[in-house]
Amino acid sequence: MSNPAGRLHAILTRCRDKSLVNKPTPQAWQIILNCPNTEDLALFNKLGKVFILPEQTSLQIARFEDLDRDLFLGWRPDLTAAFKRFNFQNQFNDFASQLSDSLLINIKFCDHELEKRAPEKDVKREDLSEIITLARQLFDAVLAAKDLPPALLQYLLTQLYLIIEAIDDYDITGPGAVQRSVEATVGTIFTQNAVAVEARKTSVGAQLWDLVGKLAFILKVSKGVLELVDKVKEMLPPP
Repeated sequence: MSNPAGRLHAILTRCRDKSLVNKPTPQAWQIILNCPNTEDLALFNKLGKVFILPEQTSLQIARFEDLDRDLFLGWRPDLTAAFKRFNFQNQFNDFASQLSDSLLINIKFCDHELEKRAPEKDVKREDLSEIITLARQLFDAVLAAKDLPPALLQYLLTQLYLIIEAIDDYDITGPGAVQRSVEATVGTIFTQNAVAVEARKTSVGAQLWDLVGKLAFILKVSKGVLELVDKVKEMLPPP
C-alpha cells in the first residue's frame, strides 16, 4: 500500500467483507477504517480523505505518458456511481454491492504500476504505533500543564495533533502525510520562531522535538531534513 491506488484498493476490498453486508453504514466504515466508536463528524473527516484517493491515483497515473489513461483509469465512472449510492441512512450493502471484481482489478493495475514507478516510503507499523502512543501521552501532558501561556499551549497542541492525525490516518493518507507533519513542525522555526523558542524551553516542548527527531529517523527523510531537526534542537534553548 505504498501509493494511493494501493490504499484505495485495500479499503475497497475491506468494504466487500460479507460480515459488513447488513450493518449500518457508519458502523461498517468504523470497522473498515479501524476507528470504533468514532463520532460521525470525525468519521466524515476520515471518509473525506478516502474520497480523494481516486483523484490522487489519477494524478499519479497521468504523470506517465506511456500509460493509457482510458485503460488504467476506466474504473473511475463505476466508482463514481458507487460513491453516489453512499448514504449514512442506508445499510452498507447499498454501497458495497456496487464494487465489482473488475473495478477492483483495474485499480490493482494502477497500484502495480505506481508501486514500480513511484513507490512511497516503507514505514513499519510498529514504529508508528510507538510514536503515536508517545504523542498521545505528550498531548495529554500538555493539556494537564498548568503553567503554559495560551500561545505555547496552542502551538504544542497543534503540532502534536498534526502528528497524531497523520499516523492515525496512515492507512488512508500514507507516509506522505506523516512526513508533512514533521516538515510542518520544523517549519515553525521560521514561521513562528518566537513561540517555537519559548516552547523549547519547557519540558513538554523539549519532548516534542525529541519526538519529531524520532519520527524523522523512522521516515528516513533526507539527510538535510535530519540535520535540520538536529540543528533546530541545538539552536533552541534547552528546558
